[in-house]
Amino acid sequence: MRSTHWLLGLVSLTTVSTTAQVVAEQAVQLPKVTIRGRVVDSVTGAGVAGALIAHGDRFTYAAYNGEFTLGDSTDRYNLRIAHPKYETHYWSAEKPGEGADVLIKLVPFAAVTGQVLDTFGEPIPYVTVQLLSEQVSEGVRHTSVVREHRTDDRGVYRLWDVRPETYLLRALGRTGEVRIQGRPPAGVQPTPPGGSERYGPAYYPGSPGRKGAAVLQVAAGAEVHADFALAAEPAYTVTGRVAGHKAGASLKLELYRDGRDLVGVSARINRDSGTFVLDDVAAGNYVLRATSDNNTRLFGERTLTVTRSLAEADIDVSAGATVEVSVNADPACAGARISLRQTGHAWDQSSYYMDRTNSRIDRPLGPGVYRVLSYGGCYLSSARTEATDVLAEGLTVGANSLIHLEVVLKEGGGRLQFEPNSNKGKEEQTRIAMVRDDPAGGIAYEFDLVSLPQFGERLSKPQKFAPGNYLVWAWQGPGKVAYWDPEEREAWRDRATRVTVRDGAAETVKVRLLTETKP
Repeated sequence: MRSTHWLLGLVSLTTVSTTAQVVAEQAVQLPKVTIRGRVVDSVTGAGVAGALIAHGDRFTYAAYNGEFTLGDSTDRYNLRIAHPKYETHYWSAEKPGEGADVLIKLVPFAAVTGQVLDTFGEPIPYVTVQLLSEQVSEGVRHTSVVREHRTDDRGVYRLWDVRPETYLLRALGRTGEVRIQGRPPAGVQPTPPGGSERYGPAYYPGSPGRKGAAVLQVAAGAEVHADFALAAEPAYTVTGRVAGHKAGASLKLELYRDGRDLVGVSARINRDSGTFVLDDVAAGNYVLRATSDNNTRLFGERTLTVTRSLAEADIDVSAGATVEVSVNADPACAGARISLRQTGHAWDQSSYYMDRTNSRIDRPLGPGVYRVLSYGGCYLSSARTEATDVLAEGLTVGANSLIHLEVVLKEGGGRLQFEPNSNKGKEEQTRIAMVRDDPAGGIAYEFDLVSLPQFGERLSKPQKFAPGNYLVWAWQGPGKVAYWDPEEREAWRDRATRVTVRDGAAETVKVRLLTETKP
């Protein structure tokens, strides 16, 4: 019996040993890939000491000359290279051994600095200066704030960590953005006319509007100097109450000069009563917008003409606009859905849906401009209110309104296949915009063309297009063509590919990629 147990133990030990050896051999066979490389400044070529090189939970730092080594057992490398003074860079290697001797070029951040002076050459302290990036989203040009900072006691500002790009520069005034300072005291008296002064808003180098604004081309690693010259304007006070606001709910006020440019003023808001005081408002025409949110979001807006201090500038907020939809559709369009897509950036960009079984868009709309889209294999032949061709002009929505929208959905249409006539189009995703070629602009489509070699050349979401004549543009990167703006659409016209969509037909269209930043 003892011999039998000893033999069984030997067999068992041999089996365990063999299994361990196999596992060890398999572990040894996993490829050990060492990534060696150097991280350098893309402008100067100098090594970037201290740059972080990370792969999953493994990381290392570049040496004083930018050199680094990182090894791991893996079949793919996805490196993230980061440094506080540079844009983060990503690098990948598909197979072991392909990543040896890597050169990583980090793009250095830039800075924009300058001084804000009055008409007498004296510095203006505590003025908010904003760096604006101008982009196109769904055919509408708008701006977003990239950086902002206030001038110091010398009137000097400095905006740092700026990516190389084209920008606009704007001074908002002493107070900057609309913000809550506290509750208005009882019996607030408006500031008498001419009782105080304010500076701005103005675009660099001192234009009150965008048309006279100078464009800043910011290069990698550069320090761009831009001084403002601002004239003082009489400042007035606007007081009022937000009616419909529930006590304790959040409350936000925005003041837009000429309905377009956000103006920086100081706001004192009482969240319980809804009363407010806006200080430092210059003379001009404005749109005052209010948003109240307590589970249900309420909207309101009103126009103001300021030539003196105003009292009782009250504004009502409500649940927004209700859209009732009447659909006339071909029998094959039973599963179609309709969407109202908000453009611009005055409020949140949202989509609102309905199907053919409903008579209303699924929730109230906030103020803004909307485009109508359809899903489900049919195309929009018409979309109108009593006074507006919505497909051509968009749907302009105000607060607390009832809108009747009539929609016609048609079966059929034509299919188009797009190919960029440039090898560059085969390297990354391409954006396509199609606009009906008529004075009003008509129907518009915008979508991505997947043109990576591994996917082939095709639409990411094939769809049918309404019959008609179109202008077609293609580009890579951020949006270029503000096609809902008639003037800009005409400026881009000679760079468009002209296409005719025929009912039931299929066609392959070659379009050239736009390389210009502006028409």
